[in-house]
Amino acid sequence: MKDASVIKAALLTGALVISIATAPAGQAAGVQDCAGGKKPDVAIEVCSVLLKNKALAGRAKAYMQKKQFDKAIADFDRALELKPDNPALYYQRAEAFLQKGNDQRAIEDLTAAILLKPSFRPATFPAEAGC
Repeated sequence: MKDASVIKAALLTGALVISIATAPAGQAAGVQDCAGGKKPDVAIEVCSVLLKNKALAGRAKAYMQKKQFDKAIADFDRALELKPDNPALYYQRAEAFLQKGNDQRAIEDLTAAILLKPSFRPATFPAEAGC
């Protein structure tokens, strides 16, 4: 499907950085560990503890690294319940749907991200993606 190829190219070329809210001084290292990186098992555990600090997006990213897309989608769903106006969460959930082969849901989430913020670059199809 041509749409899926375009979406994959856009997701691969989009540079997305999710900002995690500033944590109290004692939790700063934990929030940093929760952002994922090279140890997704550690990230999942730390994020589980920090859920009250809205670390759902960080844990979802770690699930993505482990290719546990259903768990990632569930966390993005919960994160969107807390912050439904965040285009980055829609973008990242679109990536999870795409990895699962659910192109239609990915398109819906990319559309939602663009509608929320038309200038949100990762969700638009950049020229570098060959669009």
